[in-house]
Amino acid sequence: MIDPEMVTTSSTSNAVKLIYDTDISNDADDVSALAMIHALVDNGEAELLAVVTNSNARSDRTASTVDVINTYYNRPNIPIGVTKVTDLQEDGSWYGHNLYKMFPQDTPNDEQVADAVDVLRATLAAAEDNSISYIQAGYPINMASLLRSEPDEHSSLNGIDLVRQKVKVVVMMGGQYPHPGTEWNFSRNRPQDTKYVVDTWPTRMVFAGSEIGWRMYSGTSLQNVPVSNPVRYTYEVFKGFDTPNNAITDGFHSWDPPAVLWAVRGDQDLWTRINEGFNQVNDDGSSQWQTWRDDDRHEYLVKTQDDSVYIDIFDELYIRPPINIDDSLAIQTESNLVVDPFTGAGSKELSLDNNFTVTYSLGLSSQEISNSLDFSWGVTSSEVSELILNSFSNIEPTIFGSNMQVIPEIDLIDDI
Repeated sequence: MIDPEMVTTSSTSNAVKLIYDTDISNDADDVSALAMIHALVDNGEAELLAVVTNSNARSDRTASTVDVINTYYNRPNIPIGVTKVTDLQEDGSWYGHNLYKMFPQDTPNDEQVADAVDVLRATLAAAEDNSISYIQAGYPINMASLLRSEPDEHSSLNGIDLVRQKVKVVVMMGGQYPHPGTEWNFSRNRPQDTKYVVDTWPTRMVFAGSEIGWRMYSGTSLQNVPVSNPVRYTYEVFKGFDTPNNAITDGFHSWDPPAVLWAVRGDQDLWTRINEGFNQVNDDGSSQWQTWRDDDRHEYLVKTQDDSVYIDIFDELYIRPPINIDDSLAIQTESNLVVDPFTGAGSKELSLDNNFTVTYSLGLSSQEISNSLDFSWGVTSSEVSELILNSFSNIEPTIFGSNMQVIPEIDLIDDI
């Protein structure tokens, strides 16, 4: 149970007040999106109030992964919660099994971490009215559980009324617009929750569809940061269906970062919002933007610039160093690797779980990574994530990767 005294918000800052709800452990961009949030906080543009996770990760370390990133950015005390919904499909991870062992954090396995609903209710109750921007990146099961929640020690309001009073907007990475189809976040786990949330959520909802970040390959800038940066490690070990080397060499789709960027900075000259119509979600999680009536809650984002513009913004935020870092701090792993947080200097071979070996050498560019990954834990879900699962019935599907997920061979960005 979250102690209400541990949850505080600032009423003096004009920074955007954020809650980040993520299926971290699945794809690399969940980690880089969290890094973006911290960079925006460092810049005075945002304030991160809580992070909750919504995936059933095989590593059982989603909260620890979040804590690694929060701790790296010198915010180790941000409340973290995990979903306690049990009927979820299992998610694999390229990085979740080892990240928490290699970098400082003090959060136990997910079973011992607070319920996401309790963290959300405590955070919302402590917030000013109409002040919260809620970023949803993953399965909307925590949102559904929050809406169904009853009054408790944090608030006398039920979930729907608490959200109505405290949340200004939710930015939801899910669906695809304006095309009909079945998308990962909306359909894979408890699609009935997706439908319930989209139909019931009482405040403004801005949808960042999977077509935005599809083939928007970001993350190569992380080659230029110290090996002490856990976001770099995440991209080094992550391999998706179209990243034959790794995500730091090839880049990776930018599905979650657009939701973060818009939640904090708004339209600028980067986005147009379509608000004529509504998002219709079916029982199986498939969705379609309909125009035969309007719903003043619903909008979706459309890019106005070339992908390179967004990639440059994301890559610059990914590599922002933490502020107020203690220059005497060193990272000590279970295998006695010591890395200076500024220079990245260090040398030690690590023998980690699942036959994964990492050799660090002196300097920023001399790190070698060799791996012999056990595919039973690596690629179950990482290869497909927010990709459209079956969008167009008249397109001959192509099989990618080893999990044999059917994905249309089409560039959805060019098609819209």
